[in-house]
Amino acid sequence: MTEATPQHPDELVEAAPPAAEPTRQQPTPMIIAEGLDLGTGELRVLAGLDFEVGADRLAVIIGPAGTGKSALLAAIVGRFTGVRGRIEVAGLDADRQSRQLRKITTVARLGSFVDLEPKHSITDALAERAAIEGIRLRQAERVYDELADLLDLDLDPGQLIDDLDGYQRAALTVILAMLRPSSVLVLDDAHRDLTIDDQHRLLGRLVDLAGRTATTIVVSTVEPTTIPYEAVRIDLPELGKTRTHPSR
Repeated sequence: MTEATPQHPDELVEAAPPAAEPTRQQPTPMIIAEGLDLGTGELRVLAGLDFEVGADRLAVIIGPAGTGKSALLAAIVGRFTGVRGRIEVAGLDADRQSRQLRKITTVARLGSFVDLEPKHSITDALAERAAIEGIRLRQAERVYDELADLLDLDLDPGQLIDDLDGYQRAALTVILAMLRPSSVLVLDDAHRDLTIDDQHRLLGRLVDLAGRTATTIVVSTVEPTTIPYEAVRIDLPELGKTRTHPSR
């Protein structure tokens, strides 16, 4: 057997240092607001608002009635004029690129402007939203069934909207808004006609829904105790006051 010739110390090759781990880039937030003011002329609904919301997260806007929750939701989906400061959604300027923004966002409920028709049946509501979104009814029915399972919603197709309880109505508005895949969904008054337990139930389900469907969901409420730990909280100032720092 031939023995290996020992290397002279000068001929020893030093081991290369371990390669540095690649720097992990932080994901770009889905929604960014800086110094955000909303209003008309000198009448401002809110002012000096800063916050960020990551992709596939639930964000909850919290504040008493009249503090601008609906206006902020409308601004996020490019449906509010009178924006000052910066609000960017999915890389789009929500004020200057509102038309493009509306194509990648959806509204489940927004004040009294976007809501369900009480005298419609579930079947009527599904067919109407599918037609609005340009989706075939059969496809809309498949999406409805999948999302209804995620939100624990079991309804008779012939049941009237007017006969639904608060949780059922809120869950249905979310499902109908998600028939068309979107980057961001907004739901106003998540507390409307819901008990505290059902508010916990709804917001908890929306946390899971956001992650499973790759949709950033932003809701408003007046009840701070129901906000899930996993949600991004956006506090609005009381009437007559302003704030200049992010909520979280």
